[in-house]
Parts: sequence; C-alpha cells; structure tokens
Amino acid sequence: MDGETELKIMSQFPFLSMSDDLKKWRGFITTEGQAILISLLAPNFPSAEGFKLDSRDLNAESCEYWDSVLEKISEIHCGSFLELLERIEMQVIPKTSDGDYVNKESVSTDPNLYSTIIDEIENVGVSNIVNLSDDFRDVIMKHVDRSKREHRLKLSIPLGYPEVKAKVCTDLPFSPESITWPSRIQEIYQLFRSHVDKCCKFWDDMDELDSFVKVVDPTQPNRSHYHRKALLDNNVIIHLTFNALVPRALPQVSFSGPERCVEAFSASIDSGCNKWDESLTVIRNLQMVLGCEFILKDNDEDEEMEQTLCTVCYVYSFEDEIPEVSCDCGSVFHRKCLYDLFVSDISKTALRRSVDCPNCQMEIRVPATFAASTW
Repeated sequence: MDGETELKIMSQFPFLSMSDDLKKWRGFITTEGQAILISLLAPNFPSAEGFKLDSRDLNAESCEYWDSVLEKISEIHCGSFLELLERIEMQVIPKTSDGDYVNKESVSTDPNLYSTIIDEIENVGVSNIVNLSDDFRDVIMKHVDRSKREHRLKLSIPLGYPEVKAKVCTDLPFSPESITWPSRIQEIYQLFRSHVDKCCKFWDDMDELDSFVKVVDPTQPNRSHYHRKALLDNNVIIHLTFNALVPRALPQVSFSGPERCVEAFSASIDSGCNKWDESLTVIRNLQMVLGCEFILKDNDEDEEMEQTLCTVCYVYSFEDEIPEVSCDCGSVFHRKCLYDLFVSDISKTALRRSVDCPNCQMEIRVPATFAASTW
C-alpha cells in the first residue's frame, strides 16, 4: 500500500521533496498570497493520522505567517496523506545541486512559478527531458531528428520567468543572436524542433564530409559547427563556411597553402560557380569545380596526423591554430612558427621577403608586411 501511495504522490507531485523513509515532506504552502516553506511530518504514512508541522525548519519569513499556516492546515481533516497534500495544495521547493534547500534569494516569492515551470515541462513531454536541476533553474531537453541524431536544448530559467525570458543554449548551427526565442518553455521547444528539422540535410552532408574527408578543423566537429577546414591535394587547406538552411548552396570558400596552388584553386572557384549543382553533395560539387580530390581519412590516424605536424614545433594544434602554410616539399607550418622563423634571421630575409624551408631550403614567399597577427 505504501508503494502504491508513493507512486500516486510522485505522479501528482513529481518534484516534491521527501525523506527516504517518506516520513518528512517539504514544499510550499500558499497563505495570504505568500509562498511559505514548510515541512510536514507523517509518522503513519500513508495515513495522514498524526501528521504535524515541523517547526525546526522555521525561518523569519515562515514565523511571520505561522499562525495563518496553522489555521489553514487545522481546517483540513482527511484520512490519507495524499489527500492532505491535495487539500493544502502543497507545491515544490527547489534544492541546490548538493542537496541543500536553496536560500531565500534564490527562491521566487511567486507561489505559482514552480508549478508553472512543471506544467510547461510536462507539456513538452517527460520523455523529452534529459535533466532537470534540483533548483528548477536549468532544464535540458532533447529532440531526435529523422536520421536518429539526438540534439540538446538547455534552458536557464530566471526567477522572473516568464516575464524575463529564459537563456537558451542549443547545438544549432547558427549564431545565438540570429534566433529570436519566445518566452514560454513549450514554445521554445517547438521552435527548437522546427530548426532541427530544417537542418537535417545540413547535418547529413556534414556527416558525410566528416566521415570520408580529412577535416583538420574543427578536430572534433559537433552539431553547432557550420565551418570546416579540409585537406586537398598539394598540401592546400580549403576553408568552408556553410549556410545550414541551404547546405548544398555554394559555401563561402577560401584556401591556404602554396601560393601557386591557392591561386589555381581560387580561379577554379571563381570560374566554376555556374557548374554548381545543388542536387549534389558538397563533396561532389567541390571535386567537380576544383578538378581535384579531397584527402581522405586514413584508418591509421597517428600516421595521418604525423603528416600534418608543424615542421617547426612538431605539434598539430598550437594556441588554437593548425598548420596552414605549406611548402611544395610537403612541409607544413603554423603561421606563428613561420613568423618566428622569419624574424630569427631578419637580416637575411628582409630584402627578399621569404623564408627558407627547413627541410628542402626552398623559398616560402611571405607578404611584404609580415606580422603574426596578419599572416
């Protein structure tokens, strides 16, 4: 019987706080328009017989309204503890992540706030809730797209909700300021789902790109990334920036690498725009327009990574930079490392504005004004 009653209470009051032995329950009771934190002792749970208020949890605010609370509860006569909770309209009291009850400054004085949040979350669907913090300030929801990818929506809910909008964080491939989010949780979730569905084709193409092509940046792409840097022939890196809503349109394209190769690829893009076919994937379009192949992923990641280590510092990622400058011999360099190489012998290089490749001694041309911040 205890288990059955507990399940019913959890169903009707899913976020009410209770002790492990079900003898102590904490929540809000509304009196004189104020939300007062109280603790109910239920020594004969699931019966309401012998229940009483626990005065040990009294604070200054509770004391001020204590007589009103006692009067309200004394008028209630019922047999079961569940009925008691229903009659006094017990509401949830949030807790912090370490299990302590939140302080007064973190709790809204609006008795309807937490029930409003719970109602809206339940309208979204409990199966779509990944996590709800104990203080009701953070909720993480999910939506699975048609390709079975799971996407996350995180809301940070302020005390002034819904007049004050929740802070929204998603894995959508847009800048945060590009979306105007509504104020209500359910409406936010519906808009999130709509954007996820619109981006499915984009993620399909990105999954293909990341699966077969050697992407050097980001090294661990996530769903919010709408740019890629990938390796082409001749040690050229192609920089791609996509519009996630029109993923198969011609992206913004630039290149880094040996100057003569970069010039050739740039010319191919300029002259081949009219060949772009939005019915094809980005990979196929770029190969057709550029007339070259992407460097494909190698099963041996260690060997592959070694081939793209900076020739100067022998690491791949340095100060959030990857090697983008290359020599015809295959050596690659971070811009900062090549700059350091340049200034280390400025008397030799200042006139010819070039750097000798440490491996093959070929000249690597540099801009007339060579600075780490602009190169």
